[in-house]
Amino acid sequence: MSNDSDADSISSSPTVTSTLLGYVDIAISEDEPLYAKDSFIGGQPLPMDKLSPIPYNLVHCKNCHKPMRLLAQCTADIPDTYYDRTLYVFICIEAKCRRKEGSVRAIRGVKKDEKEMQRKEREDKEQEEAHKLKEQEQLAKEKETKDLVQNLFSPAASSTTQTLENPFASSTANPFANASNPFDTKNVATALQKVQDENPTFADVARTSAAKANKTSKQQFAEKKIVEYNLPEFKGFILYFEQEKLDPSKQKLPPIPENLKIEEEGEFVEDSPSLNNVQQGNLPKINPEKNKETEDLSKLFDDQTFQNFTRILSYNTQQVLRYEPDGSPILYSSKDKLSRIFYSESGKFKSRSEWNIPSPAYNPSGSRRFEMQLMPKMIIDLENDIDDIQQIMQNGMEWGTIIVATDSEDFVPLNWLDKNGVAYLEEWCGVQWEEGPRL
Repeated sequence: MSNDSDADSISSSPTVTSTLLGYVDIAISEDEPLYAKDSFIGGQPLPMDKLSPIPYNLVHCKNCHKPMRLLAQCTADIPDTYYDRTLYVFICIEAKCRRKEGSVRAIRGVKKDEKEMQRKEREDKEQEEAHKLKEQEQLAKEKETKDLVQNLFSPAASSTTQTLENPFASSTANPFANASNPFDTKNVATALQKVQDENPTFADVARTSAAKANKTSKQQFAEKKIVEYNLPEFKGFILYFEQEKLDPSKQKLPPIPENLKIEEEGEFVEDSPSLNNVQQGNLPKINPEKNKETEDLSKLFDDQTFQNFTRILSYNTQQVLRYEPDGSPILYSSKDKLSRIFYSESGKFKSRSEWNIPSPAYNPSGSRRFEMQLMPKMIIDLENDIDDIQQIMQNGMEWGTIIVATDSEDFVPLNWLDKNGVAYLEEWCGVQWEEGPRL
C-alpha cells in the first residue's frame, strides 16, 4: 500500500492492495519442522547455508552486548534473480536496553551460489525455449491444416492424371555386403567390458556407498561443529501470506470520521481516506514554542495518525507482518524522531524520493527503500506462552511497529561473499515505541 496518489479511495466495496500480509499459521515443532524457504516468527534463525551461520556480532545487542532474540525471518527473494535472499529482525528484551538504538537490528542474508544460479538460469532458458517450440509447433499444425483444406478444394486436387514413381526403379543395396563378423574375439571382449561397466558388481556398489557415507558423515560433522549455537528465543510460529484486502464488511473496529478537518492559521487539513495514501492527510507545522492550543493540536494529529494505523489494522486484525518492496509503511505515531523521515516539517507526508532513510555504510552512494513492517499483534503471539505477568512487565516488548528498509540495488560487496557465496549485511530498521495507554 503506497502513499503516492489519492486516485483510489477506500469505499464500501472490498479493495485489494499491493501489500502482502503475514499471518501466524502453526507452531514450529518436531512434527512441523522448518524448511529453507519458510518465513516464521520466533524460534532460532535459519542461516542462508549450514556452513555459513549469521556472524555472531550481528545478533548481539549494541548496548548490553548480549545475544538477541529472533523476532522474524522472512524469505524475500527478488523476481527475475537467481540467488536466495532472506530478511532477519532481532531484538534485545533487557529492560535497560528498551527504546535504545541498537536494541533492534535488521539483517539481510544473501546466497549467491554460482553453480545453483547457473542451473536455475539454464532451467528458465530451457523452459522458455520449450514454450517457444510448443508455440511454433502449434503454428505449424495450424498452417498444415489450413494448407490441407485449401488443397482439398483446389482445382489441382481434382486432377486424375498423376505420375506415380516406380518403387522398383532403383536397386536396393545388399544388406549383407558389409556385415561384420559377430563372433570376432575383439568385438566380444569389448561387449563384455561394456556389460561389466553398466552392471557393477555388489563389491563395487558397496565400495562406492561406503565412500559416499564417509564423505557425508565428515560434512555433517563439520556443519554441526560450525553452526552449533543457540540464541535465547521466543516460541516460534510458521507464517503464511495473503494479499491485503480491505473489506468494510469484515472490519473489526468502526472507522475514523471520513472528513475530519482541522483549521490552523486559516489552513485546512483534511483526512481523506485513500487506498494509496494510507497516512490520511498531512500534519500541520507545530511551533516549537507551543502554547496550549498548538499542543492540543499536536496531540490530536498524533491521535489521527494512530487512528489511521488502527483503522488499517481493523480490516485484517490478525496480521503480524506487512511486506511490500518499494511500498510505504503505515506510521504508529507522528511525534517521534522516526516520523520525521517520512513527514516534512510542514506536516506533509513526503514522496519516496524525499525520505531521508540513512544510506547503507557498505554502499554510501546507494539508497534504501521500504520493504517490510512488523505489527504489534506479533508481540501477543510471541509472548502468549508467558504466564508470569511480572516477567512481561520486566522484559516484555513495548514497540508499536518496526519498519525495515533495505538497499535499493540489493548491493553486496563481492569481497563480503564467503566460500559458500553467502553474505550478511545490516540494514536500517526504525522502531516506533508505545507511548502508554491511549484513550
